[in-house]
Amino acid sequence: MKSLANEGNSVAVFSTELEEILGVCDRIFLLYDGSLVSEIKNGPNVDTNFILNAATGGLEEAV
Repeated sequence: MKSLANEGNSVAVFSTELEEILGVCDRIFLLYDGSLVSEIKNGPNVDTNFILNAATGGLEEAV
């Protein structure tokens, strides 16, 4: 996956495993009931708690 992304390709990963998502994704999109509710740029300030907070409505607008 990383080599495809490094070549400029897009790779979509669907997972409920937050650690896996944090390990492989540059951007994280949270969907609820078929709608995009948050987009998060992965970085050093993003962890599982940050994602759970965003997923439960704790952030007006994610980074």
